[in-house]
Amino acid sequence: MVLACTPKSQINKKFPYEKLQLEKDATPYQDMIYNSPRILLRAEITESKTLWLSTRRMIEHLIDCQQDYIIDGVHLMPVLVNQLKGTRYWKQIRSVYLVKTDLDEIKDGFSRSESRHDWLSSALKDKDLVDKTARMVQTKSVYIADQAEKNGFTVVDTGKDFEQKLNALSRKF
Repeated sequence: MVLACTPKSQINKKFPYEKLQLEKDATPYQDMIYNSPRILLRAEITESKTLWLSTRRMIEHLIDCQQDYIIDGVHLMPVLVNQLKGTRYWKQIRSVYLVKTDLDEIKDGFSRSESRHDWLSSALKDKDLVDKTARMVQTKSVYIADQAEKNGFTVVDTGKDFEQKLNALSRKF
């Protein structure tokens, strides 16, 4: 929705992922083959900043309406969520960052996906795509874990015992 409301002249600046795909004429997820994990991470950081104002307002609105919610996505960078500390909303926010940092565990997790809606399931035969996607997940996870710890958030590496860790977290929340 935010992308659709962004003037065309600002799309490449505010949504660099769009430019990465257009420049290389890549379909979604092929961008991982053509670009380094660091380039993709920088694009996601920029997009998270672009989306933050609307995401923050949505969080505040859901709290004002006394609704429970779970927000999942790369746009919730710890440094941005940290801006809510000190506001009247902070006491009602519980946050945890899930990461995966071990390349072998990341790839193993890809191969265990059974969802026919998971784009990677159909791409598992392309070793290069799997390797580069795993490196992208690792790069992003290391960055998010570092930023989350610097900002005082809980970080859980779900590379091993994924379901058990999710079950334990769901009991906490």
